[in-house]
Amino acid sequence: MRTLDATFGLGALVGIIGITPPSVAQDRSAEATYRDIEQTLGLVPSFFKMFPKAGIAGAWAGFKSVQLSPETKLNGKVKELIRLAVSAQIPYTYCIYVHAAAARA
Repeated sequence: MRTLDATFGLGALVGIIGITPPSVAQDRSAEATYRDIEQTLGLVPSFFKMFPKAGIAGAWAGFKSVQLSPETKLNGKVKELIRLAVSAQIPYTYCIYVHAAAARA
């Protein structure tokens, strides 16, 4: 049995129905999220690249609202020092470097 997409093609499907299939919407949302991550952090850390496209927008929103928010009880330096301590216990050299530099800043 052929799917609608195989019969008409994705472009025709979007044109006929007027909606974007979830996979295409997720791809666009993921691309926009990766751009936002890169603009905010200067790069996209590898752990964000491991999230499925369907979940990256939510993961980034949660990260920004807690870890990057100035409106939490802990200030940025304290949060970076906690991240540094956890990174040192793993140990993960990249995270140690990044969180040490961020704590100094």
